[in-house]
Amino acid sequence: MALLSAVATAQAQFLGVAAGDATSTSVVLWTRAVDAAAPASLALTVDVATDAAFVNVVASAVTSTDANADWTAKTVVAGLSPATRHWYRFSTAGSTSGVGTFRTAPAASSSAPVRFAFTGDCDGLMRPYALASVFPGLGLDFFVFLGDTMYETASSGSLAAALTGTVPTPSATGATPTQLRADYSRKYREQFLSVNPGGQNGLQPLFAARSEEHTSELQSPCNLVCRL
Repeated sequence: MALLSAVATAQAQFLGVAAGDATSTSVVLWTRAVDAAAPASLALTVDVATDAAFVNVVASAVTSTDANADWTAKTVVAGLSPATRHWYRFSTAGSTSGVGTFRTAPAASSSAPVRFAFTGDCDGLMRPYALASVFPGLGLDFFVFLGDTMYETASSGSLAAALTGTVPTPSATGATPTQLRADYSRKYREQFLSVNPGGQNGLQPLFAARSEEHTSELQSPCNLVCRL
C-alpha cells in the first residue's frame, strides 16, 4: 500500500471505525476523519493488536483519507493469525480514533462455530439504537447491518435519499448515479450521529417499566437477533 503524496497535517475529527471482509489472515479497515475547519486529505496510520491496550501490535499500515469518498480511508491489513480477536485504531498528527475490534476467520482447514447477528429497518429518527448497546456483550464473530428503510425515511438531521424517478434505473427526472452514491454514503454516516443523545425518547418509559425478567429476555442472543 502506498501513502498518497498530497496529504496535510491537521486536527482531525474521527467519525467511527469499521472492519469487514475478514479472512483467516486479513481484514479491511475503514474510518472517516476530517478537519472541518480546513478539509484536506489526511495521512493515517492504523495499528492492529491482539490486546485492547495495544501492547502487542501485530500489524500496522498507512493510508489516507479521500475527498472523493467523503473523507473516508480504507485499507487492507494482512499477516494476521486465524481465529483470533484483534483490536485496531487509526491515528494522525494529534488525533486518535476510537478502538474497534474484529475476529479473523478460522483457518480454511478447521471446523469452528460462528456467532453472528444482523439487523435492518433502521429509521434515522431512532438514533442511537437502544438494542445495539448489548452487542459488545454477545461475543459476536461478525455483525451485518442491512440499513434497509433508513434510505427512504427522512428524520431530524437526516433527509431521505433522492427519488430515482425510474426504478431501478435512474432517469433524467430523478437522482443520478452520483447523487445516489452520495446519499448512500451520507445515510450510513448519519447512523453515527445521535438524534436524541440519551436514546430514543419514546422508548425511555418502556425500558423503565420493564421487569428484570423481561430485560434478561431482551438481552439474550436469540431474542436479540429475532427482534432486530
